[in-house]
Amino acid sequence: MDLGQNIAGVVRLEVEAPAGAAIRLRHAEMLNPDGTLYTQNLGLAKATDEYICKGGGKEVFQPPFTYHGFRYVEVTGLPEPPGKDLITGVVFHTDAPIVGRLETSDAMLNKLRDNTLWSQRANMMTVPTDCPQRDERLGWNGDAQVFAQTAILNMDMSRFFAKFTDDLRDAQLPDGRFGDWNPCANTFNAPGWAEAGLIIPWRLYENYANKRALEEQFEAARKYVEYIHVRNPDHIYRNGHGNLYGDWLCGDAINVEGYPKHGARGDFQVFATTYYAYAAKLLADMAEALGESKDARKYRALAKDIKDAFAREFIDPNGRIQGGTQSAYALALYYDLVPSDLRVPAFGHLLEQLARYDNRISTGFMATVPLMYVLADMDRLDVAYSLLLSRRVPSWGFMVDAGATTIWETWDGYVPGRVSTTPNATSFNHFAFGAILEWMWRIMVGLEHDHAHPGYKHFVIQPRPGGGIQWVSGHYDSIRGRIAAAWRDEGNQFVMDVAVPPNASATVHVPASSLEKVRENGRDAATAAGLTFVGIQNGYVLFEAGSGVYSFNASRTNEE
Repeated sequence: MDLGQNIAGVVRLEVEAPAGAAIRLRHAEMLNPDGTLYTQNLGLAKATDEYICKGGGKEVFQPPFTYHGFRYVEVTGLPEPPGKDLITGVVFHTDAPIVGRLETSDAMLNKLRDNTLWSQRANMMTVPTDCPQRDERLGWNGDAQVFAQTAILNMDMSRFFAKFTDDLRDAQLPDGRFGDWNPCANTFNAPGWAEAGLIIPWRLYENYANKRALEEQFEAARKYVEYIHVRNPDHIYRNGHGNLYGDWLCGDAINVEGYPKHGARGDFQVFATTYYAYAAKLLADMAEALGESKDARKYRALAKDIKDAFAREFIDPNGRIQGGTQSAYALALYYDLVPSDLRVPAFGHLLEQLARYDNRISTGFMATVPLMYVLADMDRLDVAYSLLLSRRVPSWGFMVDAGATTIWETWDGYVPGRVSTTPNATSFNHFAFGAILEWMWRIMVGLEHDHAHPGYKHFVIQPRPGGGIQWVSGHYDSIRGRIAAAWRDEGNQFVMDVAVPPNASATVHVPASSLEKVRENGRDAATAAGLTFVGIQNGYVLFEAGSGVYSFNASRTNEE
């Protein structure tokens, strides 16, 4: 039986059968070509419930002490063919309210949004698990830190991530190493995973102005950075790390006919040092937010030393980065490890790697969203949108077109006629690649933090249209109230609506060439109530907006 949606939960069985009838329920995410359950990816998880009927009328069974990840249910032991009301899927997840909604003119992107939310629901079970179906269900820190901002824009994660930050600290070893997962970690200090010990509390501060999370986590974060520092005096992260997962499940490790395979997760030292530099920067940011100016200066200097060492060790005079993958370039550029005079050449090499991969994405969990930001920041939104809207494997659109109702763990989780590269470990309900929703919020809707004013006391709205998208809207219920932004491209006019909640303000960027081309609610925008004209920058007219609702109309005609 097909529920039509991959979920985490159980089945409620309503059945009439003779006493002693044994009803067996088996669960799976996918079907084999012959219509039987695909269970190869479950590992040791039996994903099976059994109920022995007592007889004498309708009986209801809902298992109380387990949950499964599934879309399909095989029911055996029935005395007669089942009806549609035999089973009901019961969805489980931590009770965090939905606070955000993003809509676009593109149906595939809207489905991607829904799939991302479903994967988040399925993996928010007290800890942010990686998957609900197989014999694992661990709170992998790498997945969590990559997805944290998307999670926050979907659901109220203020208490959930505060609790998980406590878990991170509780599992930390006395010498400063963070676990690969939490709770109950038994492997530690994997670059990109351990940094969740800094990234998650920083997200709490950015989004919820939770300064207490920083105060409670600061010493743990310092111990982690110092653990690496004392073992790597040359600032290259060679010593003291744990597992080297790299850019996990990147496309470079996939051999799909039709485009080349040119590596596997890049260079591990490049990856590890990148995250070490980011950890030092975050620690400096945390110290600054807490008023610890001496520590802020110390760790800002350490981050610069790591950046300088990274350039000496891994970047040649032509801007080529060791490892040479999309991941290596994306991460180094995103985390600002490339000297300013080499950024353009390095970005050129990144574009070469995209072309080498037939203009397809080949990054994994850690580098996919950074790649998309780098493309946007280097004024190649055309390339970013082409990747976002692609329907070829590997892509988000391919997953959607293949019938996915959640996010897959691997880009090639299901390719008809071909077994996945990881058939024994492919989850079809894994939120990591759904982190692209964060990019959609920041680039398409245009919602940006102002780090000087956490918790959306002040924020930025700067939509960056592209890809033929005709309209976008989004609302987010921040701790200060609802933030909303919407735009539509009408050809000769760009219409943009913005709502700023009480006790907050925003810098609003309206795409226009001059102030005279912008009107607000039919009035001259320069004199509109609540708005202050700031200036013109990079094709946008900027306004400071106080609390209120604004409707902008930007003319694209030649008439003033």
